[in-house]
Amino acid sequence: MTTGEARPKEDSIVPLRKNRDFQILWSAQAMSGLGSTVSGIAYPLLILALTGSATYAGLMGTLEMVFLLLATLPAGVFADRFDRRRIMIGCDLVRAVVLGGMVVLVMTDRASIWMILVAGSLTSIGDGLFSPAAGGALKQLVPASQLAAAAAAREGRNAAAAMVGPPLAGVLFTVGRAIPFLFDAVSYLAGAIALLFIRRPFQRERGTEHAEPMWKGATAGFVFIYGEPVLRALMGWAVLMNMAFAGVPLVLIAHAAKTGANSALTGLMITLLGAGVLLGSFAATWLVKVLRPSQVVHLSAAALPIGLTAAIFIPSPIVQGIVFGVVVFMIPPGNALLGGYMGAIVPDHLQGRVNAAMSIAAMGLKPLGPIAFGIVFDHFGTGWAFAAAAAVTLLAGLFTLDRDVRHMRRPEELAVE
Repeated sequence: MTTGEARPKEDSIVPLRKNRDFQILWSAQAMSGLGSTVSGIAYPLLILALTGSATYAGLMGTLEMVFLLLATLPAGVFADRFDRRRIMIGCDLVRAVVLGGMVVLVMTDRASIWMILVAGSLTSIGDGLFSPAAGGALKQLVPASQLAAAAAAREGRNAAAAMVGPPLAGVLFTVGRAIPFLFDAVSYLAGAIALLFIRRPFQRERGTEHAEPMWKGATAGFVFIYGEPVLRALMGWAVLMNMAFAGVPLVLIAHAAKTGANSALTGLMITLLGAGVLLGSFAATWLVKVLRPSQVVHLSAAALPIGLTAAIFIPSPIVQGIVFGVVVFMIPPGNALLGGYMGAIVPDHLQGRVNAAMSIAAMGLKPLGPIAFGIVFDHFGTGWAFAAAAAVTLLAGLFTLDRDVRHMRRPEELAVE
């Protein structure tokens, strides 16, 4: 390890709750994550209020996804080549300015649909540039034996934001249309300030050996994953699993509407999904510790096809919500294990690019889920939509039967510099 490296040593481990730098990073991302969820709900609400067009609201979501993907690939190179702290602070400040601009536009009644679309696209670019840098920084702030626990804490933070954010956005938007955007702008500004107080460096010192051409560096994350059998198999699993799961909420909502369920019941159904993920994140650290890695992966891979198959024979929307609330319990432990494994096995100078490559792959087919299963629902009904999703998840599960996955080691057993 190079001189001046400040990564925590295994012989001086403190609990994550007492790890000052990790807690600051977690808190900074919790603030900005909640703000992002709030503004993410407020954008379509504002578009619908101004235009009444679901098409424009859908275009907002599509543009956000497209620009997020476009930004993520070069973001991995930037995170490994430049100062990660400065990248993260810069992204937070730029997003704060964009959201501040939205506040002014909304308050002065000058917010046009195109301005809203541009603002949403810019914040998505900031999200894409921020994430690989944050993922790479984590390895420098916690020891290898705590990487999975740190990833579990991240899952819990995201699940809490997903549960609290939507109702909070609705309340704030009702009070004033500009308030959700002000809330998000302040969250980014607070996050940027918090990052200044982290003492440890966010990466190892760079040498000339990593100064490769930009075009070559952009593919290094995919090359690394392809060369690691476990990561290669888990990436294949994640691609198909995320595609299938992305369509589940739509099918649940459409089925509820078809059976005459009111909006409150539909909201409760989606809340049950969020509650399952949140509870799973609380249990993730313990499950990753007491179960073998292969058991965590196989339980995570088996849960969704079992739940989807059961849902075929369950007509009640609320019971379906309960079933999927139980099913998604195993998602955070699987994500925590994957996050810890990547943090341990990937060298620091590749952390940004491997995180970016995995994110791109995981999101690659995700937009197809709602469209594909929506079409199946419209033409063949609820049962066939769940059956199609179950078939995709079963296909995804075949990747987890790989020999290397069955014998994968714990993150703390294979940490590299």
